[in-house]
Amino acid sequence: ALASCSSFINSSGPVLLDPTVSSLIISEPSSASIQDCLLSCWSRRCAAVSLLRASRVCQLLFVEDASRTAGPPGSHAWRSLGSEAGAEVWKAVDIDSVIESRRLNITHEFLNSSSGRNGSIQQLTVELTGCYRIEARGAAGGSNSFAGTAGGSGASMSGRFNLTAGVRLSIVVGQAGGPAVVGNCGGGGGGGSFVFVGSVGRRLLVAAGGGGGASLSQSGK
Repeated sequence: ALASCSSFINSSGPVLLDPTVSSLIISEPSSASIQDCLLSCWSRRCAAVSLLRASRVCQLLFVEDASRTAGPPGSHAWRSLGSEAGAEVWKAVDIDSVIESRRLNITHEFLNSSSGRNGSIQQLTVELTGCYRIEARGAAGGSNSFAGTAGGSGASMSGRFNLTAGVRLSIVVGQAGGPAVVGNCGGGGGGGSFVFVGSVGRRLLVAAGGGGGASLSQSGK
């Protein structure tokens, strides 16, 4: 127990983890003391521990891969350890570095990949179950260089979504509107950008409209 205590510090509040970290909480009933919890946590290489003295339940928080813990695999979800009233919480002295080393930070950027009137559909298969932020931006409208008016900027929309590993996303990235070819004509409107689950039209997640084309007298909206 002395070895385990030297590896942990008392936490002033609950330990919170966001979905960018794969984590797991295991409960062990009939724990006599915080020293027993700490020893169990230290021997199993967990990151934090909480003891509910009234119910004598010890909770162990893992943020490592399944191959390095004694429990089942974790998942990417919100976790709160020690938020119950009366909980005594201790955390490993290196918990911050452990969390950062395990943090999921994967970014995929899709650009327009087509030409002409018809847009192309790009696809992505989700590799890990978790919470994802998806942002879409519509393309700008065309300008009118003869009149000095600019095309409008496309809209920007975003949201957070819980996605399961294996889900396929369909992405359509809008094309910029073409410029006015003569002074008394307007520029073309920008194309919208869309993200769907499955095939296009099946379940829409994010939609961002394109900007309007510039006219002879006004810039696009």
